[in-house]
Amino acid sequence: CDGSTDDSPAFQRALDALRTTGGTIFVPLSATRCIFLTGLTWRSDVHMIGEGGSRHTNSLPVRLEYRGSGAFITITGLRNAGLRNLLLIDNSSATNTIGISISGLNGGLFENVGIQNFAQQCIRLYSGTSSAIYTTWTNVQATGCDVGLDMKASGAFVTNTNTFTNSQFANNTTINCKIQDQANDN
Repeated sequence: CDGSTDDSPAFQRALDALRTTGGTIFVPLSATRCIFLTGLTWRSDVHMIGEGGSRHTNSLPVRLEYRGSGAFITITGLRNAGLRNLLLIDNSSATNTIGISISGLNGGLFENVGIQNFAQQCIRLYSGTSSAIYTTWTNVQATGCDVGLDMKASGAFVTNTNTFTNSQFANNTTINCKIQDQANDN
C-alpha cells in the first residue's frame, strides 16, 4: 500500500487464497493508506486485522481508501468473518457507494472499525428467508454517509441477532440508523 497503486487485486487474491482454509489477513502499520478501485468479496472464516488498533476509530493507523463504486466490502451467505482495527473511507465521486454490505453471515465480528463518507450506507445488513445475520459490532463508528446503519429483515422466518457495543452512528446525512422488519410489518 503506497497511497497511489490499486491494492484491490492483491487483497482479493489474499481473500481468495483463504477460501478453503480460512485465516487472517494482517495489514501492517506500513500500509497506512491502501487504495481500492474495486470492491472486495469476502470469504468464510476470514478476518482482516490492521496493526496498531485503537479504541478511537478516527485515529486508526491502517486506512483503506475506496475509490470505486457499489459496495466496498461484500459479505454474502458466510460464516465467521470480520474486520478489526481498520478505517474504511470512501474517497470516490460515485453516488452508489456502500462501506460494508452483508446479506447472510453467521458469526461476524467487527471491532475497532471506522466507516466514513460512503454515498449510500456505511453499513447495510439485509436478510431474507435464508440469509439470517448474526454479528457483533464493538467500538464501530459510522459517520458521513447518507445512512449510518441500514438494517432490513424481509424473510418470514428470519431471526437476526446483531449486537452493538460502544458503537456510534452519527453525523450521517439522511438518518443515522434505519431498521425495518418487512416480514412482520413492524
